[in-house]
Amino acid sequence: MTTIKQPTLENLSDLTSVAIENVYTATALAKQGYSQALREQLDSHDAWTRGWFSEGIAQGLYFHDLKKDNDFEDCLKYIEDGLPQDCKGTAYAGFGLAIAHTGVFSESFYNKLNSDERFWVFDGLGFYKLMVAEKPRHESLDVPEFVDEDSERVNAFYAGVGRALWFSIGEKNIDTVVDAIQSFPEDQQGPIWRGVGFVSTYAGGNHAALAELKARSGNHIEHVKIGCIIAILGQGHAMVAHRETAAQTYLGKGIDEITEKTASLRDQNQSVRLKPTSAEWGAKVQALLK
Repeated sequence: MTTIKQPTLENLSDLTSVAIENVYTATALAKQGYSQALREQLDSHDAWTRGWFSEGIAQGLYFHDLKKDNDFEDCLKYIEDGLPQDCKGTAYAGFGLAIAHTGVFSESFYNKLNSDERFWVFDGLGFYKLMVAEKPRHESLDVPEFVDEDSERVNAFYAGVGRALWFSIGEKNIDTVVDAIQSFPEDQQGPIWRGVGFVSTYAGGNHAALAELKARSGNHIEHVKIGCIIAILGQGHAMVAHRETAAQTYLGKGIDEITEKTASLRDQNQSVRLKPTSAEWGAKVQALLK
């Protein structure tokens, strides 16, 4: 049986290539049906790799149900019952990857999700669209018509674009990251900065690069901070060292202090990874951290 690989974590490009390979490995396994092998492989790897693998599982399950009956009930049930809590957020992003890959978007499927799950589906869709674009610019993006139907979808889509910018360019060229963000219309830049803040916390970056990113975010620094906080509170499989560096750089606080001060906003019965999608939530968090 094909197995997933551990990232070397030596640099962002190594991480990205291994992560993408793991997504497609898990996709291939999931296409075979709902096998116990999926969960066994997931459980056999460290917390860091589990997030990537769960994206691939969800993508494969979506393909499987699309081919079978275009219903998606089975893949939703598998995510709910078959995956650990800390993997469900990335799994919903995997649905976005599948939608982008197949071009099939089901309103009935979408309506079965809560607002936070919907956010991560469209985040995954935006991530895919930027990663396969020839250039990290808005002119290259193939934005589906159904994305523009409401602001929730638009904001989530461009947060995913921000995640992809960091993975495709990264800390080695902050100028290119910032130039790419600024090539988008102003009203789209906030969500993109949020995605960059999220992934530069989750996947990591050195202090100098993150400090430069913070300085150049300008009026969008609050979006960067919110993305950082989401990664700190919700990413059980993010590397602690990455989160600590970003927390100190973006927020001037350690992850323990952030977690303690925001405890009142956390639902202990549900992964925080699926919760903090609204502007109201972000405002409350920032008020607690002042």
